[in-house]
Parts: sequence; C-alpha cells; structure tokens
Amino acid sequence: MTANKKLLAELISIFSLPILILIIHTPLDFYDIYQLIWWIDIPMHFLGGLLIGRSYFLLIRLLQREAYIGSMHKFVYFVFVVSLVALTAVAWESQEFAMDLTDNAMRQPSLANTMQDLIL
Repeated sequence: MTANKKLLAELISIFSLPILILIIHTPLDFYDIYQLIWWIDIPMHFLGGLLIGRSYFLLIRLLQREAYIGSMHKFVYFVFVVSLVALTAVAWESQEFAMDLTDNAMRQPSLANTMQDLIL
C-alpha cells in the first residue's frame, strides 16, 4: 500500500465514527424523529461532540507523527481540541439555521434548544 493510500485509510478510520453519527442523523432528521422523540436530540449531540473530539485528537496525533505540526503542551493540546470541537458545533448549528431559513423545517425550534445543542 502506498503512503498516500495508507494516510487516506487512516483519515477515514479517524473520522468513521462521526460519519456514522451523521448517517444515523440523516433518517432521524428526514422522518422528523427529533420532533416525535424529543429527547433523542440530546444523546445525538453528546455523542457527536464526543466523537468529533476523539477524531480531532487522533488527527492531531497523526499530523504530529507525520511531522506536519510540532509537539504541544498537554494543556494547549486540550484547549486546541476543545476549540476545534466548538468551531465544528458552531458551524453545524449555523448550517441548521441556514437550512431552516430555506425549508422552514424547525431544526432549531428555540434559542434555548440551540444553546443546549452547543453545550452538549
């Protein structure tokens, strides 16, 4: 296996669990399961954030191993991963807001719901 194929396989492995959550999310959103079972949104956001954090942690380790970035102090590493997860959460909620503007599906029924999603 060439180095590029090995790197691609490792990247797919790193992001496979968040992609699985996205695959699970798609029918839940399409069939309005989030409106029928109100609490399902909570574990989905929690798991999504947890798995995205894991993926960023592994991605940074891969980038360090391949010498794309240098080493970091553990606290800086932690803050960097949390910052990337927060950026991803804000991007996701912004995408939901934009989609609500176009199809009026009410993915964000209230400000409180959006804040809960971001906290989770």
